[in-house]
Amino acid sequence: MLAAWFRMKYPHIVVGALASSAPIWQFENIVPCGVFMKAVTTDFRKSGPNCSESIHRSWDAISRLAKKGTGLRWLSEALHLCTPLTNSQDVQHLKDWISETWVNLAMVDYPYESNFLQPLPAWPIKVIGKCPFIIFNNILLSVSPRLLFLVCALTFNIRGSPSDKGALELVRLQT
Repeated sequence: MLAAWFRMKYPHIVVGALASSAPIWQFENIVPCGVFMKAVTTDFRKSGPNCSESIHRSWDAISRLAKKGTGLRWLSEALHLCTPLTNSQDVQHLKDWISETWVNLAMVDYPYESNFLQPLPAWPIKVIGKCPFIIFNNILLSVSPRLLFLVCALTFNIRGSPSDKGALELVRLQT
């Protein structure tokens, strides 16, 4: 964002600037709050049929799984979490963290390899290929936790390369 502002402030000095993502005109009370997330959704909508809808439906699927008897344990193991989920607040942190993953992927969906956030291949959304959900006749059948884990590992490169079977650690912001 600094690069964009610098270029706007000094157009007579700066010919170009690199910025990964700069919503410089998105001011509070001027631009609707949902504009940014609509842009993120558009990236995933372009990546394949039902992709953005599948991501949208996944939030309820995760909540439903978490409410089942062994759901928290199953999600913790399937997603290779360092610390097991124990309550609804943990589930919300998980969903927030996964949401951040999707947002970051949309922001760094460059046509070339990059290491802005973590080492990523060109067009990372295309590399992911299919969304990590199985859809049949508009019904979410299951979440593929292994693929979701790989998406998170690819984005955050938590332990080594994206192909590692390492563990994901949710970083919780202290308020």
